[in-house]
Amino acid sequence: MKDVEYFTFMMPPSIWKKKPHPSSFKMSIEQAAQRCPEATPIMSTREVRSLPETAEEMQRNQIKHNGRAKTPEEEKLQAWLVSRIGMKSEKLG
Repeated sequence: MKDVEYFTFMMPPSIWKKKPHPSSFKMSIEQAAQRCPEATPIMSTREVRSLPETAEEMQRNQIKHNGRAKTPEEEKLQAWLVSRIGMKSEKLG
């Protein structure tokens, strides 16, 4: 895992905003240098994010969600709703 620092940056005046203003989202220093070299980080907004570097780390960080099984009544209701939608769409077509 690689730790990357993110900051809100103070952006220079632009055509739309006449005064310096904070960025609307956090960026790393490298991203800010590419987007707007004149931007300066607001140090009090520092946030460290751990980013996976390898495929194994990405796999390990995935959240597995199995959900819950549907009851027979839920299955029956879902099938009925799908058939009703099909009948309505046939009438419209």
